[in-house]
Amino acid sequence: VIHNSRSIIKPLELDLYIPEKNLAIEFNGIYWHSSCDVEESKTQKHKHVRKTDLCRSKGIHLLHIFENEWAAKKEIWKSMIKSNLGVSDRQIIAEKCSIKNIDHIDSNNFFRDNHLEGSIPPTKAVGIYCEDELIMAAAFIEDSLIRVCCKLNTNVIGGLGKIFKFVDGRFFFVANKKYFNENDVDSKHVLLRETCPRIFDVSGRDKTTRFAWDCGDYIFLINDDLQ
Repeated sequence: VIHNSRSIIKPLELDLYIPEKNLAIEFNGIYWHSSCDVEESKTQKHKHVRKTDLCRSKGIHLLHIFENEWAAKKEIWKSMIKSNLGVSDRQIIAEKCSIKNIDHIDSNNFFRDNHLEGSIPPTKAVGIYCEDELIMAAAFIEDSLIRVCCKLNTNVIGGLGKIFKFVDGRFFFVANKKYFNENDVDSKHVLLRETCPRIFDVSGRDKTTRFAWDCGDYIFLINDDLQ
């Protein structure tokens, strides 16, 4: 593991870089990566996405961990890091599992416990089951896949592709560039565009309101070849 290097994406620094995994991790402390003033924070709008895109140009996947998220959702972040390192506690092959539509209650409970951004009120949700255990889920709003994740400490091999095949017709997949690896989507699907970074609240335990910028989203068009 290489710590605090400025030689990989010169002149910018990476907190952690694991060359054999092509994985980098940034721990974004609230003081240095946010502002109390919305207008002032705009000077940092491209601060994080610039590092992400420089890493992408070198084939490196970068995870941005904000201090407030680590404090509130440490177990989810630990699970995501293990998944990206290929050392999840459980490795389950999706082909050996069943998939079906799930109700909103099961969807909301699953994403509340397992997704960094929590649950959403979906118009449709599907789940992958290992026997009777829900191990991966996807939630849609209209024609867009907005949430997808595995159960904590579980990697469902081929799970994303299984979900894509299960859903009829074309749809959009919205994935957060702050942590999603674009290479997890098969090249037969189309990366339509990337959105601009968004401002979000990173207020800490001291109750002071602070704002930071994420990295925007990837917008994929899935199953375009079916039309």
